[in-house]
Amino acid sequence: RERLRMETLERQRHALVREVHHRIKNSLQGVVGLLQLHARERPGMEEPIRAAIARVNSVAAVHGLYAGGDGGGVRLCDIVDAIGAYERNLFPEIELRIERPGDWREVRLDERESVAVALVISELALNAIKACVRERCKVPVMIAFERVDEAVCVTVSNAAGRLPEG
Repeated sequence: RERLRMETLERQRHALVREVHHRIKNSLQGVVGLLQLHARERPGMEEPIRAAIARVNSVAAVHGLYAGGDGGGVRLCDIVDAIGAYERNLFPEIELRIERPGDWREVRLDERESVAVALVISELALNAIKACVRERCKVPVMIAFERVDEAVCVTVSNAAGRLPEG
């Protein structure tokens, strides 16, 4: 009986956590909608608003993945695919490619780390994309993964040229 009671409590806890993540994701998508409205109303502010949208979308993506997940953390590949989809939508003029090693689908992030990792990858990709926009380049922005022992190395790059002065 105690085992069944504990299993029931665990299922209820998992359902509650998934629902909270779902509600957070939906709230953040509402914020994105407001930001998109402001971007249309303020053409001179489009670039910083698109940057804010990319950041909010990254956090929303992680919560969305947890809402639909199995409670075992979020796969890094799913986070990057979601970030890629959002940033492709924001910057359709720039090609974004993701290079994946064969075993990259097995890499899972702890819940405490996933939002921070998503924000870092999003910020790096956003910087690379903005450099391509600024330089009007036609080369893709690349996000690549490589296993290094027990870790994963994530590289975000473009061939747009140099870093801006300063």
